[in-house]
Amino acid sequence: MSSDTASSRMIYQVDETRDRILDAAQSLFIERGLFDVTMKDLASEIGISRASLYRYYRDKLDLALDVMSKMLTGLPAGEAAAHAKKTGKTGLDKAFIFLEHYWLNPGYIANYRYLAEFDTYFSGARAPQAFRQRLAGALDQCYPGMLEEYLQEGIGDGSIRSDIELDITAEMLQNALRALHHRVLLRGELLIEVHEENLQALPKLLLSHLKESLAARA
Repeated sequence: MSSDTASSRMIYQVDETRDRILDAAQSLFIERGLFDVTMKDLASEIGISRASLYRYYRDKLDLALDVMSKMLTGLPAGEAAAHAKKTGKTGLDKAFIFLEHYWLNPGYIANYRYLAEFDTYFSGARAPQAFRQRLAGALDQCYPGMLEEYLQEGIGDGSIRSDIELDITAEMLQNALRALHHRVLLRGELLIEVHEENLQALPKLLLSHLKESLAARA
């Protein structure tokens, strides 16, 4: 896209319209899913032309990234950190209280399901060029860094093994939990390798086993 084209796009952008687009996209994506909502659907929902919509968002990824950023910002990071600090006695306790309260909070199921659909939709051949860079820009300042701090605290107070690598352990914990939770949210009772009565217990059980694996041995 030329700089002249980009500039002309910006001239016609209005904050109120951008907010309307973002709110409508969030509602449609939650209600119908990323796979079934097109830019044409969204323009029709808002009552604007597709040409007008493309002045604000160049493609579906741009729009989905803004919705994802909004969904992540809406997650209870501060609330989870406060809860961990109040109820956790050790760094190990705080790390896993935070993980559960942040990623398994029943009040944020719509956020989690959208994030799961985003991961599924923009994968493989559907991930466009420069996807990693565009994703990193959308995630800037949206991702909490408290988990690594709790792990460090746990090593210091002796509740967590001292041989772990902080950054990769924090990455493993969050990705393992999210991957399993995503499958539960998206597949539900269609996860045929899981007994239906065990389905909802799986993410918390995973946390329990991960916590045990990190605990320092007496």
